[in-house]
Amino acid sequence: MNLGVTARLERAVETDSTVVRTPPADLAEFEAWSQLREIMADRERGAWLTGRLRLHSSGAYSFDFSWDEEPRWPLMVDIDGRLVESLPVENSELREDMAKYPRDATVTPRWLVERLGAHPVDFSDDWSALLEPLEASDNWSIIREMVRDTVQVLGDDRDAVLDSDVVADAVYNELLASTRASQLMRLLRDAAAGGVVEEPNGLTHDERSPSRVVIGRDDAFREHVHVLRSLLGQLAIQEIANIVTRGGMP
Repeated sequence: MNLGVTARLERAVETDSTVVRTPPADLAEFEAWSQLREIMADRERGAWLTGRLRLHSSGAYSFDFSWDEEPRWPLMVDIDGRLVESLPVENSELREDMAKYPRDATVTPRWLVERLGAHPVDFSDDWSALLEPLEASDNWSIIREMVRDTVQVLGDDRDAVLDSDVVADAVYNELLASTRASQLMRLLRDAAAGGVVEEPNGLTHDERSPSRVVIGRDDAFREHVHVLRSLLGQLAIQEIANIVTRGGMP
């Protein structure tokens, strides 16, 4: 799945006995898919949104691309590339992608017209007293943007009541699905350096392993991510409070 400068790759490998969910893709794979998408972009149709590659043990392979189906960020796919778990894409990402790969109005799907017409959510930059030490962390700045992007997805209707737990759970699940344990531990260590949480203990498993694997095997890591989920909840509450109304006031 590729939009603007953001992409998500998920893989499933079928063996004789099971389907294995492989570790996150490396940079070379992301670059290859992005280059392929750029080369295939069309002046009228824009660029495809979702691509699937099926590779067989015989060496045979096939590609399948979707230009018009509404995309979702994959968290888990089946052996045929169909989504098992996913999250909605952000309107901001769609707008950025359409600016890069514009489409002729006659071939733009209805769902995309509606999504592009939705009003973006704006935020003030206030920090709560509890979370203010996180402002100095580049890693937490990324997480803040993830929270805001999720609020954007859920909050295009300015009259809707946003649930901070729904926002936090969406970001939490995305982090577990797309990171290595070392990345989540780095977030907690940054928070500890700012005095927001206690310094986390080391893990008994390799921090380079995917987070979704380590959480099922390491009790210490499981406790640490519970602390992280609590911080995400606080951050979601903060950013919902930071939404700026059309009149320009929080």
